[in-house]
Amino acid sequence: MRDARRDPKSELFKDQAITSFQRPLLVILDRNIDICSTLHHTWTYQALIHDLFNLYLNRCQIDIDGKTKNYDLGAEDPFWNKNKGKPFPEVADAVHVELEDCRAAEQEIKRLKDVMGGDALADNDHIASTVSSLPELMEKKKRVDMHINIATSLSDSIRARNLDKFFEVEEKIMTKLLSRRVCRRSSRT
Repeated sequence: MRDARRDPKSELFKDQAITSFQRPLLVILDRNIDICSTLHHTWTYQALIHDLFNLYLNRCQIDIDGKTKNYDLGAEDPFWNKNKGKPFPEVADAVHVELEDCRAAEQEIKRLKDVMGGDALADNDHIASTVSSLPELMEKKKRVDMHINIATSLSDSIRARNLDKFFEVEEKIMTKLLSRRVCRRSSRT
């Protein structure tokens, strides 16, 4: 603000027209007490991807086996929408559940293939619905594979950098700071 006031080229404090002049608003906040927000690193899926990988415009870059892979994490990805704000351990479990769903669907397709080969009187409606769901299943499998690669890379990065220990230390510091703040406030009243 001071530099903008001193700079003769700055348009921030100049009147462009008498009727359209709006004064700038200066808000001064005291941050002496709230140190927790500066220490806290969230442990959510989206925050970890942003912190550990190059996430820009919902596109994530990950190095896998020396090759850079790009993944789109957008609104069209239901797994991302559902899990981006959840803690990473919950997301790892959700990836496992999605993988098991895909495997169960694949087993159902294999079972129907065996039934079709052995019995000509198989349920045609069930076969037709299964065949029509194949593109959806392939898309889901592709997304699950993408999130497996991302979760595996996240897990490797967390282990390599000891971020789980760092997170525990942050939590301990914040818990102590918060408990001290509560004690101070209760002693004042």
